[in-house]
Amino acid sequence: MRATVAFEKIRNIAIYDDQQDSRDSISEAVQDCGFVPHPIDKPFHTLDECLYNMQRYDAALFDHRLSEGNFGNFKGAEVVRELYRKNFPALLVSAWTEGDPEDALYVATTFVRSGVIEITLAQDPI
Repeated sequence: MRATVAFEKIRNIAIYDDQQDSRDSISEAVQDCGFVPHPIDKPFHTLDECLYNMQRYDAALFDHRLSEGNFGNFKGAEVVRELYRKNFPALLVSAWTEGDPEDALYVATTFVRSGVIEITLAQDPI
């Protein structure tokens, strides 16, 4: 399954990251691209609560590792997977480069199972 979205319909983009500095950086980049960033600075405690709250935006950007900042008992990949299933434009954005390879495998597996099969792994930050 591939979500196809007309960019002219996207204006308001939710940014969900447990790190304030990351939210600020991503918000600045989103604004530089001509969109309206909406950094979310309060945690959603469940996946369902997060999905429900995304309805007020046109698209969303998610960090993957949210539990470290107590921003949810779910992973960003889970949210993006569910949003893709609803044809809601969402991206997984993560600068996390240290840690266990099992987490990277979890992300890849989550996307393959959801039908998002275009996976790009980069060694260096973009």
